[in-house]
Amino acid sequence: MQYKREKYLKTVWILMAFLFYSPLIAMADICTSYDTKTATLHIPSVEVGGAYLWLDVMLIGTDPILFRLTDYGESKTKVAQAVFSTESLKLNIPCLDLETSLTYWADLILKAEDSNNSIDLALNDIQANTGSLVINEIVAKDASGGNDWIELFVTGQSPLNLSDYSLVDDDMDHEKVTLPSIILNPGEYVVIQATDDAPEDGSAYVPFKLGGDDSVILYQNDSIIDVFDWEDGDAPEGYSYGRFPDGTGTPRLLIPTPNGTNISSTDSSVETESEEITRPDGWEEASHGKSADPNYEMVFSNSEVKRIDITFTPEDWQAMLDDMTELYGEFGTQNSNNSPGNLPPGPMAARPDMNNGRDINFADENPVWKPCTIQFEGKEWTFVGARFKGNSSLRDSWSSGIMKLPFRLEFDKFEDEYPEIDDQRFYGFEKLSLASNYNDESLIREKVVADIFRDAGVPAPKTAFYQVYVDHGYGEIYYGLYTMVEIPSEPMLEAQFSQSGGNLYKPDGTSASFASYDESSFDKETNEEEADFSDINSLYTALHGDRQNASLWRENMEKVFDVYGFLRWLAVNTTIQNWDTYGQMTHNYYLYSDPGDGLIHWIPWDNNVALKSTGLARMSPLSLDLTSQEVNDEWPLIRYLIDDSVYHAKYVELVEDTVETVFYPERMTGIYTEAQELIRPYVVGASGENAGYTFLSSEAAFDTGLDYLIIHVESRFDDAQEFITLNP
Repeated sequence: MQYKREKYLKTVWILMAFLFYSPLIAMADICTSYDTKTATLHIPSVEVGGAYLWLDVMLIGTDPILFRLTDYGESKTKVAQAVFSTESLKLNIPCLDLETSLTYWADLILKAEDSNNSIDLALNDIQANTGSLVINEIVAKDASGGNDWIELFVTGQSPLNLSDYSLVDDDMDHEKVTLPSIILNPGEYVVIQATDDAPEDGSAYVPFKLGGDDSVILYQNDSIIDVFDWEDGDAPEGYSYGRFPDGTGTPRLLIPTPNGTNISSTDSSVETESEEITRPDGWEEASHGKSADPNYEMVFSNSEVKRIDITFTPEDWQAMLDDMTELYGEFGTQNSNNSPGNLPPGPMAARPDMNNGRDINFADENPVWKPCTIQFEGKEWTFVGARFKGNSSLRDSWSSGIMKLPFRLEFDKFEDEYPEIDDQRFYGFEKLSLASNYNDESLIREKVVADIFRDAGVPAPKTAFYQVYVDHGYGEIYYGLYTMVEIPSEPMLEAQFSQSGGNLYKPDGTSASFASYDESSFDKETNEEEADFSDINSLYTALHGDRQNASLWRENMEKVFDVYGFLRWLAVNTTIQNWDTYGQMTHNYYLYSDPGDGLIHWIPWDNNVALKSTGLARMSPLSLDLTSQEVNDEWPLIRYLIDDSVYHAKYVELVEDTVETVFYPERMTGIYTEAQELIRPYVVGASGENAGYTFLSSEAAFDTGLDYLIIHVESRFDDAQEFITLNP
C-alpha cells in the first residue's frame, strides 16, 4: 500500500541547510569523496503498517550528498539511503523494519558521510525540544459559512506566550504571521480564525484562508516546530481535520470541536447537545457518510443496469397520492379507458369518481416529501426524503393513469426528525433524480443527451439506467426502467468546475428569459441564506448594456459570463434539437457562479424531449439559423449574442465542431444501439415493463424509437452541413 498523504501518514517537509565547500560532482560518480555536511530532519507523528514514509527533501545548492536514514533502535537498522543532487526530490522509505514506536516523535538518525568519515545526527530527543505547542485541528470549509480556523493545543508542561509563535500558510515563501500575546497553560486550546479581514469580535486571526488542499506551518521564533497538511477530501464541508487524540494522534476526519477535545467522525455514536446519536445498522462512511468522495462508478455505471428498491409505509404513500390529487386532480382523468379496476394495485384501486376531461395545469408547488427506505447493492438507507417531481412528465403521467412517476430523492431531508441519519449520503451524493423517460419510446434520451453535452465540453449531470421497484404495502412492484440523474450540487461542481462553493441557481419564471430582472425567478440551490444576487444582476446589466460599442460590450459580458461556454451549449442544443429549454421555455437550466474564474456558467437540465423535430402541441425546435422571427429580444442571451458578428462566427464554428466530433451518424448510431441493447431486457419481454407502468404502446414501439433516433441524427447532420456551407 503506497503512501499518498492519506489519513495515516502525512507529508513530511524536511528543511536541510548545508555548507558547501566541494566542487560539483556528477551523479554517476557517486563513489568519489563526499564532504561532511550538517543537516536537520523533522519526522512527525506517523503510524506504520506496511506503508511508506514519504520524505519531501529540499536541498540548498547543487553539490550531491549521500544520505542514510537509520532506525535508532538497538540494531541501528538502515532504512534507506540515496544520493541527492537536485533541489527537490522525494524519497519513498519503507517503514516495515522500524523498531522504534512511531506513535510519537520518531527516533531516527540521518547520516551525512564522505569516504573517510561520517556524522550521525541523532534525533531521539526531538519530542523534548519541540512540540510544546502543536496544530491540533483545522476547519477549511465551515458548514454554516463561517470563517476557516486553526486550533492550537499546548502539549508541554509549562505555560507559554503565544506571541513567541507564528503561522504561515502553504509554504515557507509566504510571510509568517506572529500570533497575539496570549498566555496558555498546559492542556489549553486556542482557536485562530483564518480570514482575510479582522473578525468583528476582536478574536485572534491570521490574514489568510485555508484551502481544500493546503498546509499550515507553525514556528517558534525562527524554528519550525509543526507542519500540518491535508488533501482534497480530508477536510470536507461540515467537518474538521485534526489529531486524534489531541496533540499526539494521527490526523483524521473529525467533528468540529473548537476549543474542545477532538471527536473522530468514524465513531458509531457521537454526543451532540448532550444526546447520544447512534447510526443505523450497516452505516458505513464510504456509502452513507458526508465525508466520502462521490463514487461515480458505483452510482452512474455506463455498463450495467442497476436496481434500486424504494419502500414507503402505506400511510405515507397514501398521503403522497392524496397530495397529487390536490395538485393535479384524480388519477387517470384524461384516459377514458382507465376505470378503477384498471388502476395499479393498492389504495388507488378504491378511488372512484373519475372526472374525465378535467383541465389540469402545472402545479404552483412541489409535491409533498415523505420518508422512505432505499435498498441498493445489499445496503440500506433509512428515512430518505422522496417526492414526485417534474412538470409535464408528472402531470401527464398522472392524468393518463400511468404510475411510472418520476421521483426526487434527498438523503438527509429528514435529518432533523431522525438525527441518526444526520448528513446521510448515497455514496457521496445528497440529492438524486429518477427520471421516468416520459414521452420517449427509446427510453435513452435522458441518458444519451447528457453524455452528448459532456462529450462536447458542456458541463452536464452524470446519468445511468436503473430498474426501480416500489413497495408501498403491497409487495415490491416493478415501476419500470428509469434514468438516474445527478442533481447539480457539490459533487458535480467539484468535478466539472474550477472551484465549488459558489452560487448555484435553478431559474424558472418570467425573468429566467433575462428580458427582465426579478430575483424571484432565480431560485438559489446553494448559499440560500445569503441574499446576494449580485452575480446575476451583473450578468443582466452587462447583457443589456450599450451594444453600439460591440467590443466593449463583449468585454463586459466576458467579465461576468462564460460566453463561449454558453455558445457551445447553444450550438449543441440547436443541432440535436431540444425545444423544452431556454429560447422557448423559461426553465430547464442551471447557472453556476464559479469562484475560481468569477464567471457564471450554463448547465443544461431535463433532456427527455431532446432529439426530436417536433415539440409540445407541434411546437418546433429552434432552427440552426436562430432567426429573429423565431427567437426575438424576449430571449436576449441568444438574440444579442447571435446578432454580434464575433459571437455568431464562434457559434457557427461550434456547430461545425459538434457534428465533426460528437454528433455524427456513425458515432451516434453505435451509441443509440448499444444503449438500447443494454436496457432491452428491462423494457420489453418477460422481465420488461408492465401495463400501468410504461409509456410504450407496444414492444414494437421500442424498436421504432431507435429507428427514429437514427433517422434524426442523419437528418440533423445534413442540416448542419448545409448551415455551415451557407455561413462560411
